[in-house]
Amino acid sequence: MKFNEFLSGKSECRLAFLGGSITEGAGASVPGKRYSSLFTEMMNKRIPEIKFTEINAGVGGTPSALGLFRLKSEVLDKNPDVLFVEFAVNDSGYGDQMFKYMEGIVRTTRRWKSDLPIVFLFTYPANDYTVKGQIKLAEAYKIPYVNMSEDLKVKINYYGGNDRFFTQDGCHPNDKGYDSYVDSMMRDVFNADFEFAFPEKPVFGTDFINPVLIPAETLTLPEGWLLSNRTLWMNPLRYICADKPGTSITFEFEGTACGLYGRIEKDGGKADITIDGKPCGVSCFWDKYALGFDRNSFSLLADGLEYGKHTVTLTVKAEKDEQSEGHVIRIAAFLAG
Repeated sequence: MKFNEFLSGKSECRLAFLGGSITEGAGASVPGKRYSSLFTEMMNKRIPEIKFTEINAGVGGTPSALGLFRLKSEVLDKNPDVLFVEFAVNDSGYGDQMFKYMEGIVRTTRRWKSDLPIVFLFTYPANDYTVKGQIKLAEAYKIPYVNMSEDLKVKINYYGGNDRFFTQDGCHPNDKGYDSYVDSMMRDVFNADFEFAFPEKPVFGTDFINPVLIPAETLTLPEGWLLSNRTLWMNPLRYICADKPGTSITFEFEGTACGLYGRIEKDGGKADITIDGKPCGVSCFWDKYALGFDRNSFSLLADGLEYGKHTVTLTVKAEKDEQSEGHVIRIAAFLAG
């Protein structure tokens, strides 16, 4: 099925874009210059009898693991007609760890609507290993992809190899870079063949049956935890806070993986993590970038657990980074699946 066939007879079409900072629009002069907004605008001009609207679910600095947990509440619950997925750059720092989460996005979407068109987007400067892994996944599920990175490389080489002509920092496009991405999409999406395969067994070995995002504000808070009036950046989720060492909070989930969606700020601290009563490392809510700006954060607490019910406890540590101004832990949501 070609894209024109899919669109035939529609009066409205909701285009969803799930990804990282490039989907969010980092580097664009205004939000309307990001690729998702430009593509939606171009579609409205190309097919004016259909009203195209944009669902932008980009979160900077986060991989497909968070995308999987955000998928239901931030994308599927908004009833999209097409889903574009962009995590090739942010997943590049994780080796093959993120492939199963990318596949989880596909399988969860196909379970929700088996014939929803999905398109993978590869942006500059994703590494070859990550792109090849996502292509392997795309081929197994008959998902078309747009290699916007390769097209941009050609243009960068034409201008003597200086990627700053098209990017702000060697990664995030400027307005010229986003224009290039949209040119690639408009060319390839209409030429793509849309099929809807669903392999019985996951290609990368893990099937996330019910990945969910649990807003922290829905929990009964133990002593020492407060609900902030503030929300995440560009997100309505309010977060809970604690700063007294020894203060704990516990949540339960069913699945094989869990994580946190929160905030990193200049007074962020650290929390000890236990899962089913066993120590499982430390989660940090401060890093060197907090000296310059606050931002949303994602951390994967556990991965590859035996499927079943698990209990996670976070406890504020007395230790903190020397440059941090406090011990504050900020959690907007617990992630599980």
